[in-house]
Amino acid sequence: MAVDLKAIWRNVLGKWKNYRYRFVPWIATNLKDRNLRLATSDADKIVSDGRLVSSLVEVMSKFEMSVEKKDWPEIHLKNLKVMHKVCGFTIRKGASKLPHGGTGVGVADGEIPEGTLVALYPGTRYMPWNPILLQSLGNPFIFRSCSRRDRILPFPSAEESWLTPHPVNPLSVGQFVNNATRGDLFSSEWPANVAYQECDVPMDFPTKLRSLLPYAQYAMEERASGRIVCLVSTRRIREGEELLSSYFTLIRDAA
Repeated sequence: MAVDLKAIWRNVLGKWKNYRYRFVPWIATNLKDRNLRLATSDADKIVSDGRLVSSLVEVMSKFEMSVEKKDWPEIHLKNLKVMHKVCGFTIRKGASKLPHGGTGVGVADGEIPEGTLVALYPGTRYMPWNPILLQSLGNPFIFRSCSRRDRILPFPSAEESWLTPHPVNPLSVGQFVNNATRGDLFSSEWPANVAYQECDVPMDFPTKLRSLLPYAQYAMEERASGRIVCLVSTRRIREGEELLSSYFTLIRDAA
């Protein structure tokens, strides 16, 4: 049986392209070529955790919910309307405006003020000692199995529809937000307008709303952990603009 070495190499390269942004030595040696967000150690957070949590509760408490996959497309559209009414804007996946950008996320309606919760970056939460880093890359089974293990009847413990084209929670599209690019001889500059910010969800966060958060906990003994990743606007973003993030934040000590 012949071995397709080229296919194996393409698969390895694909895994590396996903993994390298988590590999600290690679990040450190490539910072000079990256679009960075600079922050001081005492002002890393653009907005407080309290404001982010309040924003989540305000909009998600008005979202419809469903565990039936056949209902997700309809509920997705309904919740987009809710998002526009509560937040004043909606975001949607679509073709990126970046050269070779593939899929991106744009402001479909309305306008996003500076310092606003824009989207959530979904996934499985695990600790450094949990041996699933490589296995988790592009593997939705891990997320689904953990979510259904911790089911909050009648709903899973985490929102799963973000793995489809019709997320019940329209905020759960942060994984499609493209990285900002710097201008050079061959391309224009596309600066960042959102940044990643970790947020700790308090223990008293409504149980029903937890099932709308697109996060599953890998280890059962660590289920109390409520850290999530939000995308927050760093300036006003107008209708029709694409959301562009800064993958790297460089923290400096305050002077």
